[in-house]
Amino acid sequence: MKSIKYAILIFCLAIIVVSFYNCEEEGGGDDPDPQTKKEQLTALLVNKTGGWSLNSVTVPSNTATEESEWAGFKLSVSAGTMTTSGHATGADDVWPSGGWTMNDAGTSITRADGVVMSISSLTATKFTVSFTVPEGTEINGRIAALDGDYIFDLD
Repeated sequence: MKSIKYAILIFCLAIIVVSFYNCEEEGGGDDPDPQTKKEQLTALLVNKTGGWSLNSVTVPSNTATEESEWAGFKLSVSAGTMTTSGHATGADDVWPSGGWTMNDAGTSITRADGVVMSISSLTATKFTVSFTVPEGTEINGRIAALDGDYIFDLD
């Protein structure tokens, strides 16, 4: 009789251990795999109803534009293209329309012109990126330069 009780006890314990083990596997942990995170962030970026509007921008101190000149900036994103409008006059090269790719970790976007944009925040309602415009980027071909570090906060 004692051996039957021990067998039932061991059987019950085994079921409990297996149940806890399976729960951990099904949950997948706290961090999604990089591909899933990339897909989730891409969906947030692309599926923003009405596109992204400028909340604020920080421009380099030595740039040919001022922050107030970017007030009408807008961004619309599809699976392979970013379309920008409302640039400061002549400053389309700061953030031109064109192709883009996101890295697997979902931490940066590389634009078609080669500029890498670091993602500071990306939620359903907020998108903040920072990037450096390369030296030699000019406003309408004039001497005034646009190069330097920019931060765009969009919502």
